[in-house]
Amino acid sequence: MKRFIAVCAAVAVLAGCASAKWTKPNGDNSQFEQDKAQCVYEVDLNTQNAPFNPFAKRGLIEECLRARGYVSK
Repeated sequence: MKRFIAVCAAVAVLAGCASAKWTKPNGDNSQFEQDKAQCVYEVDLNTQNAPFNPFAKRGLIEECLRARGYVSK
């Protein structure tokens, strides 16, 4: 059940990230999808014992993407 909730949370967060257009100089969609998946994984790993807050997780994922050189438009 815990894993199901985590998967649902990840889907909700990814859906939220999909609404923004992320760009990176010399980046392509394939690399973005890999980086986004890695950011989601890292956030989930580091917040697994934290209370569920989809807005906070979305913010952490966005910070991760920015740290990788992406800009939201």
